[in-house]
Amino acid sequence: MMLDELLQALKNLSRTGWMLRGVPHSEAETVAEHSWESAVLALLIAYKLKEKGYEISPEKAAALALIHDLAESVMGDIPKWTSDACGETREQIERQALNALPLQGEVKSLLEEWMKQDTLESKVAKAGDYASTYLQARRYYDQGIRGVREIMESSIKALGNLKKRIPDLTDILRELGLT
Repeated sequence: MMLDELLQALKNLSRTGWMLRGVPHSEAETVAEHSWESAVLALLIAYKLKEKGYEISPEKAAALALIHDLAESVMGDIPKWTSDACGETREQIERQALNALPLQGEVKSLLEEWMKQDTLESKVAKAGDYASTYLQARRYYDQGIRGVREIMESSIKALGNLKKRIPDLTDILRELGLT
């Protein structure tokens, strides 16, 4: 797959979870839109953490969030239920998809870091991911699409789990108006 095709695929790939819950395809957020919003949120969260004395690279956190769904350009957007049911098989499929991408060096290292979730930057990128999903669910919910409530609630729960690993996350999300 050529880089241009990879990027175009992400711009055109609607997130499946929204459509399964009643969002029309024409209104469903794309993977690229989600990745961009996740990256901006990760950047803002990381800068707030840095202000509080954390040793963190906001730029790296943003880069991780920006590329976290690159594998979906090859494998598509797998719904959460299917992903959960696949367990470790999903990770194997995602690794195969990543190997099929025309990426090298640092970008592959960043994707590996994202998958391991063992650095503060990767955890902040994950917080950006969950916060973006929550915000989009809330937007759809406010438009009257009630089927997204489950996604809204699961995103808040996931952020709650991250708050245990990043103690100041609750205050930062509140400061940014995200909760």
